[in-house]
Amino acid sequence: MSLTLTLDEVKASLRIDHDDDDAQLLTLISASVRQIDVFLKVKNEADYTDYETDDIRTAAIMLVGALYRTPDAGNGAEWIDGLPHPIYRMLYPYRTPTVA
Repeated sequence: MSLTLTLDEVKASLRIDHDDDDAQLLTLISASVRQIDVFLKVKNEADYTDYETDDIRTAAIMLVGALYRTPDAGNGAEWIDGLPHPIYRMLYPYRTPTVA
């Protein structure tokens, strides 16, 4: 994983005060970080040094929350490139452009 999020950090941010879903949350943390790595084209932790990592950490936690609370994305929210629209907009400025 390129960006490290702890279970305790995610649970505190999402206001989850029970341990019932810890295994699911750990899976969602891994999946969310991988999705953001792919979107930003990040290969390792050093690639994050030029970024405002607080923004990226916040986006990753938001993505965990979105997947946890609405796993089927059935809330009508628009998703772009595998991310909910607000998270996409938060991360887009940090994305490395592709060569056309």
